[in-house]
Amino acid sequence: MIRVMMICLGNICRSPMAEFVLKNMVAKRGMADRFEIASAATSTEEIGNPVHPGTRKKLAEVGISTAGKYAVQVKRSDYDYYDYFLLADSSNLRNIQRIIPADPENKIHRLLDFTDRPRDIADPWYTGNFDATYNDVVEGCEAFLNYILNNGNDTEIWDLYKKDGTPAGIDHIRGKTIPNGLYHIVSGAAVRHTDGSYLLMQRDFNKESWPGYWELGANGSITKGETPAEGVIRELKEECGIDCKELELIFVSRGIRSFYYNYLCITDCPKDSITLQTGETIAYRWVSREEFISFMKSDEAILGQKERWAPYLELL
Repeated sequence: MIRVMMICLGNICRSPMAEFVLKNMVAKRGMADRFEIASAATSTEEIGNPVHPGTRKKLAEVGISTAGKYAVQVKRSDYDYYDYFLLADSSNLRNIQRIIPADPENKIHRLLDFTDRPRDIADPWYTGNFDATYNDVVEGCEAFLNYILNNGNDTEIWDLYKKDGTPAGIDHIRGKTIPNGLYHIVSGAAVRHTDGSYLLMQRDFNKESWPGYWELGANGSITKGETPAEGVIRELKEECGIDCKELELIFVSRGIRSFYYNYLCITDCPKDSITLQTGETIAYRWVSREEFISFMKSDEAILGQKERWAPYLELL
């Protein structure tokens, strides 16, 4: 059972529209028994009131009834019950944080963050344009449903950042195109053993980019709510089996769609304790400092890593 709660300010316009549109979609696909879908408000302004006449009229045009729906407010206890909270706009995100202050399980997203054009859904209470709101809701619900069907519950969500490195307040679904002018964060770490040797890992041959290539340490995108340091510590554990206790930031660089945070991890782990992550890594080897520097300057190194690390190799 996948439990979804739609959220807007008052729970009389956008969120009930999204609730009943998604219910209609899953019913038409014969999957109603796989979903539990509800909606709620972040405010108390409309509690107990029926769905707005504009929403009722628009949904009635496409044969959808909202009978029996009255506005309710989201509760902190809802977080433990629902799998997804799909918000109409960014202000809802700020408002819900007063009720659900933390999101450790990455359950809270804007509905349209699942589309190729992440954005807010305009409030028809103010615009009067229920047609535009309906079109956005349908687009968001279709994108969300298709994602669930194609990816199960293994959704990887990234935070996006502005050019100056400040949070953009936008959730991004991995695999979608990052909007122009926004960036995600990739964290990586070179690994140096206390005996002076360096770790190289071989990428799985089924990887889409640079299959079979060797690379330094561990690298990967940080997920929603992680700091760059937390992300690279997780990647080191997942891809190499290393519990990193000593981590030093070497440099930060910016690419076309990414910020790269690059660290040095110093470890005294048993050198034969390195583990491999299925689908990610297939082999490892420890090399001397001279061999490591030579590798990073060669055509065997992944081009992006080679170019980013070139000015900083002596710091390792």
